[in-house]
Amino acid sequence: MKKLLCLLLLLAGTLPLSAQLELPCFINDPDVEGKTNIRDRPGGKVIMQVDASDFFQITVYVQQGGWWRIKGSTLEGYGEEYKIPSGEAWIHRSVLALGTDNSDGHYRFLRTEPRADAPKAGIVREFNAVVRPLEMSQDGKWVKVKYEEGNLTGWIETSWVRDDAFEPGDGYGFPILSVYSIPQKEVSLRSAPGKGAQTGVLKPGKLYEMHVAKPKNGWWEILGDNIIVGEDYIELDVPSWIPSSALSVSIISPEAKDSVPLYSSAGEKSPLAGRLKVGTVVHPLELHGEYWTEWVKVVSAEDSGLSGWVQESCIDFEPPKVLTYASVAGMYDTADSQTRVCLNEDGTATWNMIGSLHWTDFTYIISGNGIYLDVREVPEGAKPDYIYDPEKKTLKDTDGTLYYLQKMD
Repeated sequence: MKKLLCLLLLLAGTLPLSAQLELPCFINDPDVEGKTNIRDRPGGKVIMQVDASDFFQITVYVQQGGWWRIKGSTLEGYGEEYKIPSGEAWIHRSVLALGTDNSDGHYRFLRTEPRADAPKAGIVREFNAVVRPLEMSQDGKWVKVKYEEGNLTGWIETSWVRDDAFEPGDGYGFPILSVYSIPQKEVSLRSAPGKGAQTGVLKPGKLYEMHVAKPKNGWWEILGDNIIVGEDYIELDVPSWIPSSALSVSIISPEAKDSVPLYSSAGEKSPLAGRLKVGTVVHPLELHGEYWTEWVKVVSAEDSGLSGWVQESCIDFEPPKVLTYASVAGMYDTADSQTRVCLNEDGTATWNMIGSLHWTDFTYIISGNGIYLDVREVPEGAKPDYIYDPEKKTLKDTDGTLYYLQKMD
């Protein structure tokens, strides 16, 4: 008889209360200026109201239609307890919420069914998104949610949701690094460092950008579950690893020097291991920092014997675009052919009115795409006298006037 009763209850879609799975969540009423209703049954009489702007963590354990039954006899909000009148207490799913958790650095996929190999219903890219609980799987390992911000509905593992929506700081609780990759040959991504199933492929010659962390045995874990390719993405269904030799960053100098110090360990007081020229392409090996990246261990892409630690501020996450005196040298005229700037390979320059016997002599230095006149080093916060466009081969001065490189016969 008991077996028959349980079977009937299962077929009816309702389990005995003692067998119902519990779901910790919180109240998140879209109408923050109003009151949140607690009812005696689904759609029934209002038995109490709480401030929608207050924060309440609650546990629900029976789902019926769009309603969840509240477990317990009190609600706690900001340290105060609110007693629920005796009897049943129900709340609508439209004011209930869960916070997604990607503190491990991975986005969360919603699935069409409560299993990891089910097709994707969408992706939650927010660090901590608010989703509405709809129902739970029979084993309690999955919860079906509505992600209103992304207009998505799907299943997510209960281990990746929590009963609050507060971000633990401004980022992840470990150092991460932005990198790029321009493979010379095809690169296979793996589900584990150096082994495991192939999870993706990077094609030779293309530019890929991604975030990585947790280096292990020469491999880095890709964060965010996608890789940027121009304006497109490669989405990864499972955590993926990429070899350090396929990743690159470039050396820059915040102080506009020709090179930056390379230390034997993470810290300015450690012995020097050498210097890296600005524009050098390096492969990242390790990261140092408590919550964010402060130091990066690198090895030169051209000289494997040149390895050490550089400060994170000396790392550029895009392919180098380093100007040299040779690359900018030449005569630059305005469109009306009234004025001319002549940049020489020895770091000297002249400015003059075309056709005039008078001109002005300068020395110049280069920092990034900026050209600075009559200074030995770039003062902090200084604006360049000219901006050089490497593709158009033009100079733009502080007034916005363009100077065009003249072809020499």
